[in-house]
Amino acid sequence: MILSEASLRKILRRIILKEVTDFTVDFSSFGSSPYDEPVSQGNDGVDWDNRPGEPGETATYHKRYGRALKELEALNVSTTDIIQGREFIFPVQGSCFNAGYDVATMGRRGKPGIAKSRKGRKEKRTELVHIKYGIQNNDWSRKHKGIDIFCQNGKSPLQACVTGVITKIGKNSGKGGNTVTVTRGDPKNAENFYYAHLHSHAQGIQVGQKVTAGTVIGYCGKTGSARGTFPHLHFSYYVGGNYFNSNTDPWRYLEPELRRLGAKRVGQSRRIKNYSKIEPGEVDASLAACPTGRSVT
Repeated sequence: MILSEASLRKILRRIILKEVTDFTVDFSSFGSSPYDEPVSQGNDGVDWDNRPGEPGETATYHKRYGRALKELEALNVSTTDIIQGREFIFPVQGSCFNAGYDVATMGRRGKPGIAKSRKGRKEKRTELVHIKYGIQNNDWSRKHKGIDIFCQNGKSPLQACVTGVITKIGKNSGKGGNTVTVTRGDPKNAENFYYAHLHSHAQGIQVGQKVTAGTVIGYCGKTGSARGTFPHLHFSYYVGGNYFNSNTDPWRYLEPELRRLGAKRVGQSRRIKNYSKIEPGEVDASLAACPTGRSVT
């Protein structure tokens, strides 16, 4: 019997998956130090956050983060604010963004919206990327595993939302495209803040680098699976574990910041429809402050 190339690939995949399932890690070989793994950058084309974790991978990752902390301490860089820090700031700088997919002003499934406030205007697209005028809501779900924050393509700076360590940088890596992960807290149960679909990384950022809250780490984009969509930051949060098995709704961090920054329309879910009407004057103010055109669409 002659097998097709597709059949051979399926058989090979099953063999590989079985080997991965049977794989275990014995960390006793690392000796007395609990942090014996080098911090590494990851390979292009592999989205280390946006895929299921493998046995032993989570423990290895925590060792890498712990090793990064020790390396910083050896350079006399304080890590107290990384391990014990509780400050959180919004991950997008400026005012030109809206959180959560806003069907009323952005349309469905990437199609232009037809909000009444924009009828009769030359521009048919109706996305409003201004915190004070757009609709801010929570589009996290167990399937989506993140909140999309729409912003200006290649223009909106993305900042470290916490003081932490850059633990992963992805370049054209799978669904996430260009990605960055910032980690803080106890290495045994660290908080991870994941940024995906970046247009580009900030120049000079490195894995193992300490970043303070507010440090620019990249720019809003639509790389990876976001190609062909509205430019946005896919923002995810997970504690311990990995992107899939420990992913948690980050709204509890984002909502207080949205209100602090002056958001006018904030909801708990994209299903909420009782927002105040977006007036034509607000549309004009939003477009004047945050021009859309090709920079956003």
